[in-house]
Amino acid sequence: MTPSAVYGPVQSRRFGLSLGVDPMPTKRCCFDCVYCQAGRTTELCATPAPGVPPEVILEQVAQALQRGPTPGVITFAGQGEPTLHSGLAHIVRGLRGLTTLPLLLITNGGLLWQDPVLEAALLFDLVAPSLDGGCERTLGRVNRPEGTLDFQRVVGGLRRLAQVHPGQVLLEVMLVRGLNDDDASLAELAALLATLPVTHIDVNTPVRPGPGGSNWACPRDTLVRAAALFGPRAHEVAYEPAPVQVQAGAGRGAQAVLETLQRRPSSVAELVLASGLGASQVEALLADALARGRILAGPGGRYAIAD
Repeated sequence: MTPSAVYGPVQSRRFGLSLGVDPMPTKRCCFDCVYCQAGRTTELCATPAPGVPPEVILEQVAQALQRGPTPGVITFAGQGEPTLHSGLAHIVRGLRGLTTLPLLLITNGGLLWQDPVLEAALLFDLVAPSLDGGCERTLGRVNRPEGTLDFQRVVGGLRRLAQVHPGQVLLEVMLVRGLNDDDASLAELAALLATLPVTHIDVNTPVRPGPGGSNWACPRDTLVRAAALFGPRAHEVAYEPAPVQVQAGAGRGAQAVLETLQRRPSSVAELVLASGLGASQVEALLADALARGRILAGPGGRYAIAD
C-alpha cells in the first residue's frame, strides 16, 4: 500500500493538534542535520522537483478532515524538506478551497533565497523556519547543508522572508548538546538574531532520538539561559506539550501508526490519537514491530523507525 502523504493529527510541542502533510515521498532535504528525528538524509539536494502529486495531497487532506478529529492547524513538514516540492504553491492554493484552518510551513529555511520558494512560503499563514548557528562553521557542523548553500545565502533568505511575510514568522533555534550550546556559539547567534525581524524565537532542543537513537538534548537550564540571551522575543519550548483531550477519529489503524513513526518518534498516547486505535492495540503493534526490528524504543517513552 502506498504510504499516505497526510498523517496524524499529532500533538505538537509548539503548535498543538496538527494534521501533518509530508509532500516529499522520500527523505529528500537540503540539510542533513545531526539531530534529525527522521534519520539521515538519503537525497541531499537544493533543487525543487515534483513530489507527491498535488491532487493526491488535496484528496488525502479532505479525507482526513472528514474522518477527524479536527486539528487546529495543517502543518507542512515530514521526513524531508517541504520547500523542495516544486508544486508547493499549487497545493496551498488548493487547500484554501478545502478549509479555513490556518496553514503552517515548517522549513529548515535553507532554500528561501530562491524566489519560487519564497513566493510559496508567503502563501502560508505561519512560517516556522530554523536557524541553528551564527556562523558558517556552526551551521556546517549542526545542519550539514548541501554544498551550494553557504551561510550568507541561507541567512539572506531568512531575512527576506521576515521582512515581507504578512503573517507570523516563528524562528526556531535548535540547541544541540556539544555543538552549539557553548557561550561563544550562543553569543554569536544572539548577535545575528538581533538583526532578523522575526515575530518570535522558539529556543528548542531535540528531545526525540536522532539517527541511530542518538541523544542530543540540552538540559532545560541551557534553554532558559539562551532565551534570556536572545532577548524578549525568545522563549524556551516546553519539553512536553500540554495534554489535549480530543476524541480520536477513525484513523487508518496499523498503517497510520507506522506512517506517523516514519515522520516523527511518538509515544503510545500520540499514536492512539493519530491512528484511532486503542492503547492496547497500539502497544501490540509496537511490540510486534520491535520484535521484527522495524522500530526502536527511544528516550521519553517514544518509538522511532529503525534506520
